[in-house]
Amino acid sequence: PFADHKAVGIQWSSKVSYETWFGLNVEFIHCIQMLPFTPITEELLPESWITEEYNVLEEAYGREEPPLSEEWKGYIIMAHAIIDPHTAYSDALELSRYDDGNTKSNTLYWIATRPGMGGLAKEKI
Repeated sequence: PFADHKAVGIQWSSKVSYETWFGLNVEFIHCIQMLPFTPITEELLPESWITEEYNVLEEAYGREEPPLSEEWKGYIIMAHAIIDPHTAYSDALELSRYDDGNTKSNTLYWIATRPGMGGLAKEKI
């Protein structure tokens, strides 16, 4: 099942689980593996993996219960920036809240510095 989900939530000494200690939401399982988003994160999240993984991660957008929080949505948008920075930038501008470990400036900086973004981000600010 882990190949289908593209991630493991917890690796124990004798098993692996598709969950976290704080919940089963897909965004928890995937995004906790990405944190924190800093300049070196681009070395840890190759475009090829995000391309595969994003199809699983975006399931959180369509889930009714529990609804996707703005805080975790921010991390999904930051991951999406690796494969589609222009859409991610527009999506980030719509966020109303950020996780305690993230900020609007960090989110926009991360997205604006993705390859392929160019100077277009400056025009939308």
